[in-house]
Order: sequence, then structure tokens, then C-alpha cells
Amino acid sequence: MRASLSVLWLGSATDAGAPPVSAVRALLKALLDEFAPLAARRQQSFDCVVEGEPQWPMPGEVIETVFANLLLNAIQHGGPGVIRIEVEARAGSIVNPPGSAGADGGFGLGLQLVECLLQRFAWQMLRQEGESIEVRVQPLDASRSNARAAHLATSTRGIRVAAQ
Repeated sequence: MRASLSVLWLGSATDAGAPPVSAVRALLKALLDEFAPLAARRQQSFDCVVEGEPQWPMPGEVIETVFANLLLNAIQHGGPGVIRIEVEARAGSIVNPPGSAGADGGFGLGLQLVECLLQRFAWQMLRQEGESIEVRVQPLDASRSNARAAHLATSTRGIRVAAQ
């Protein structure tokens, strides 16, 4: 349903200059609560740090779709362990353990949708693989501010959802 609404939104003439949304924390908390049972079945848990009350320059439906797709991707294609979510005023990242080498990668439609939605607001999605998989969303001009993400790793304020 989220994906369908987002595709319809992308095809509309809706202005991308929507006012900032102040409920990023609440949207993310609702998604973590929704996806916690699925993550628990895959032996995963969430560790989420949200700095302040981020206001991103896009509608709540877009933010929800972006996080929903990235979280589902981390759950479905990641391995057991902690999925770390870090959100700040102008960026967010999801870091998860890699899945098994033979895991089905899917069609990548969710990530393509995320990229299309972000591009409409002059944001980008960056993906890095190594000992973990990190997907970061940020404004196109934020490449030089990635040092800020290091601070989030040491922050203790956040939402914690453990597998049961």
C-alpha cells in the first residue's frame, strides 16, 4: 500500500517544496513497532538513535515510505543481529549485518522507489557494503557533512526495540 501511494504521488504534479515535517521520530517509532515482530522472527533487533526532532523537507508519506523500504530491505536481506538506525536533522542511516552469500537480492524495486522519491527533494541514497551494509539518505549537498554521522554512533538517546 505504501509503495502504491508513493508511486501515485511521484506521478502527480504535487509540489516537492512541501513544508518540513516535524514528526520524523514518531513516523520511525511507528515503523519500528510494526516491523519488530518480523525482525524478531529473523533474529534481528533495532537500535535507533534520533537526534532531536528532525524536520525533513518532504511529506510524512514520503519519509514513511523511505524508511519502510529501507527497514524491510535490512530485515529481509540482512543477517541476524542488530539493525542500527541513526537519524539527525538532515540525514539518516540504516546499518545491518550482511545476509548469507546465497540470499536472494530481490528485484531492487524498493530501493529504486526510495531513490526516485529522494531525488524529487534533491536528496540521495548512498549504499556501502563491507563488514556491514549501510544505507544513508541525505541531501545532495551533504556529502561533506558525513563526519557528523560519527557523533551519532556514540549518542545514547534513542528508541530501542529488542527482539523477543
